[in-house]
Amino acid sequence: MKKFNKRKLYLFKFLYPFIYFLLKPFVSKKNYLNEQYKNILIVDLHLIGDIIILLPFIRDVLNSHKNANVTLVCGKWANSIIKNADFDIKKMNIYNLDAPWIKKNSLSSWLDCFRLIKKLRKIKWDIGFDMRGDLRNSLFLNLVNAEKRVSYNLMYNGFLLSDVLKQDENLIHLIDYHKNISRLYNKSYIENEFIPKLKNKNKPTTETIAIHLGASMKLRRPSLNKIYSFLEIVLSKYASTKNYVIFKLSEDEITSDFVYKYFTQQKIVAEYWEGNLDDFIEKLSSCTHIFCLDSGPAHIAAALGLEVNVIFGPSAPHYSRPIGKNVYLHGLKNKPSCWPCDGINCVNNNFQICYSQNLLN
Repeated sequence: MKKFNKRKLYLFKFLYPFIYFLLKPFVSKKNYLNEQYKNILIVDLHLIGDIIILLPFIRDVLNSHKNANVTLVCGKWANSIIKNADFDIKKMNIYNLDAPWIKKNSLSSWLDCFRLIKKLRKIKWDIGFDMRGDLRNSLFLNLVNAEKRVSYNLMYNGFLLSDVLKQDENLIHLIDYHKNISRLYNKSYIENEFIPKLKNKNKPTTETIAIHLGASMKLRRPSLNKIYSFLEIVLSKYASTKNYVIFKLSEDEITSDFVYKYFTQQKIVAEYWEGNLDDFIEKLSSCTHIFCLDSGPAHIAAALGLEVNVIFGPSAPHYSRPIGKNVYLHGLKNKPSCWPCDGINCVNNNFQICYSQNLLN
C-alpha cells in the first residue's frame, strides 16, 4: 500500500490537458441527489493493506444503507480479508479484478477489465465511491455509468467526478480520507469506532511470536546482514519466549530460509509455516506478537489485535501505518534527504541507508 509517487503525479500533471480532452466527452453529466441509494458501488483495486483499512468504511455503508445493494470491486486477494471481517457481509457482492495498472499489465488483464465494465453497466448505480482519488478508478465509475461519483481529486481526476471532496491538512493517513467520506455519506459513522477489525478465531493461550519479513516491493526488504542484527535484538528482548512462527515468503524465500536457519543455529524450535491467505489469517490469529515490515501482514495482524512491531525503511509511516491499539513503529532517527522514496529504486549512494540504523530503535 502506498501513496501516489511524485514522479507519477508530475507525469499526469503534464498529460492532464490531453487526458481531459480525450475523456471529457465520456463523462456522465448526471448528478443524482437522492440519498436513498438502491445500488452502491465501491472501487478499491489496491493491495491487502488498503482493503484492511477499507473495512470500517464498508461496515458503515452496510449499516447506513441496509436496503441497498452494495458491491465492492477489488483484487482477488481481498476475498479472504472481507470474509474474515467482524461484520455481516451477506448482503454485499464482490467482483474481482486484477487491475492491469496494479498487478500485471497484460492483454488478458485488460480484457478482464472491459468484460467487468460491460457486466456492471447492466446495473443502474446510484452512487459510486473511488476510495483512492485515482484517475483510473474514477474513469471506471464513469464507464459503468455511476450517476453520482464520489472521490478526491488526487490524480487530476476531478473532472470525472460529480462530487469532489475537499482535501485539507488534517487528512494525513489513508484512513483519514475514508473517515471523511463516511462522515458525509454514512449515518452510522462513529469516530472512535472507525478501526479495522478481523475476527480472531484462535485466541492464543501462550506467548507466540510471528516473524514475517516480506514485502511486495523489493526495496522495502532489508539486506540479510541487517536482518541478522534484527533477529539478535528480538531474541535478546524475548529470551524467555519458546514459541516462534516463521512465515515462508513466496516473494522472497531466501530471506525466510535465512531466518529459519538462524533459529535452528540458535537451537530454538520454530515452526516454518506456509499456506494461502485464508490459512495465513487463521495461523496469525494464534500468535500474540508479530515482527514485520511495512506490508499487508502488518495490517492483518493489527486488525486481529496482535502486538505489531513494524520496521519502516523507505516508506513513510504517517500515511500507511497499520491501525490498531498495540502497533509499534520502528524506523529512522536521522532521515536522509531522499526519504521517503517511491520504494522502487534507491537513489542514495549508501544503499538502503534507511535500514542502516537500529532496526528496532
